[in-house]
Amino acid sequence: VLVISLVLTSGAAALTVGALNLISIAFIVLMVGLGIDFAVHVLAHIAELRFHATPPKEALRLTGLRSGRALMTCAITTAAAFLAFTITDFHGMAQLGVIGAMGVLIAWSVALVFVPACLTLRPGLVGARAPMTVPLRTGAAGPAVIVLLIGAAAIWPALQARFDTDPMGLRDPGAQSVQAFRLLAEKPETSPYRASILVETAADADRIAAQFNDRPGIGEALNLGDLIPQDLDTKLELLDFAAGSIDHAIFGQPTALVGDAAISGDRVGVLIARLGEREDMAQRLKRALEAYQAERTAESDAMVAERIFGSFRLLMARLEAMLNADRMTASALPPDMQERFLAEDGTYRIEVVPDGSITNSDDSARFAARVAEIAPEAAGGPVQLAAAGAAVAEAMLLATALAAVATLLACLEATRSVIDA
Repeated sequence: VLVISLVLTSGAAALTVGALNLISIAFIVLMVGLGIDFAVHVLAHIAELRFHATPPKEALRLTGLRSGRALMTCAITTAAAFLAFTITDFHGMAQLGVIGAMGVLIAWSVALVFVPACLTLRPGLVGARAPMTVPLRTGAAGPAVIVLLIGAAAIWPALQARFDTDPMGLRDPGAQSVQAFRLLAEKPETSPYRASILVETAADADRIAAQFNDRPGIGEALNLGDLIPQDLDTKLELLDFAAGSIDHAIFGQPTALVGDAAISGDRVGVLIARLGEREDMAQRLKRALEAYQAERTAESDAMVAERIFGSFRLLMARLEAMLNADRMTASALPPDMQERFLAEDGTYRIEVVPDGSITNSDDSARFAARVAEIAPEAAGGPVQLAAAGAAVAEAMLLATALAAVATLLACLEATRSVIDA
């Protein structure tokens, strides 16, 4: 029954949903737990009737009469609970609801068709079993008191439960990648929790970004214009003024870094005097210089010069490039920087950064809410997490309410008794 139900449910899912996701594929687990129940009830009831010497065919007939209505009610109420998710915005659970409802009804149908067919062909498949009875005592207050005490004790920890919408909460907190992610999230300048806003023009980008200034919870709002240096005229004038003073450092003829003269012991003595308390360090330096002087060659001088001044040429090249700075425009920015804030179709992006660390879902939700006050259409990690969490929570509450109403109505129809329902 279980195998046939799984195969038929998989086929029904392929025809209706088409593709499974990480949530809807859980129908396999649900079918193992729920789909087998119908066959268990049918077989157990038949075994009890056989225990009382009821003929096989009569046992099948009585089982249908006595438990068929109850099993049908169970199938309807369980399917209704699954279907309650289909009208929510939680698409993964909505698909699971469709598949789960079909699976329950399929398992019920298979149990009522396949089991009797097998027993008709081979009645010996179900042996006689004594009824499973549990003695009940009326008026025993002990179990009720225990249940009430456990329920009261569970209230406090239940109130501490929180719904974590961040997928990082599903990962091993001891993993190095997760620890690195958490470290980045603690600093606003490296936080991966950022919001994005798309606008049509550069003027809109500047206007909306300015609205985030001095807002609580907001560190800064960056757009393409923020990558352009401000007060360019003043800065260029300062560069022109400084260029004449350090022109020789860049274009002048450098003095030889080393010469043929021996290392002067007098200079080392002056150094020792200047070091004062660190005389021992100076003495070690003196001995090292004297040892170097004893075996000094042109090659060793060149090696020392390269190690000490090797980066000097690169430093001069950078300084020359800085002195040759010109007026900056957005089109002069490196392509990868432009692509972060300007799309090919001319859409501009604003990047909003929090002013503190975001380490849990509550921090993320607060940041998303503050961004939404100015830009309700914003996107990005924190906004998506907050919206997804709200959708999941609302789906759970709505589906639970619908399932309660649907199962109550089904039980009323089956029992025709408000008390029993």
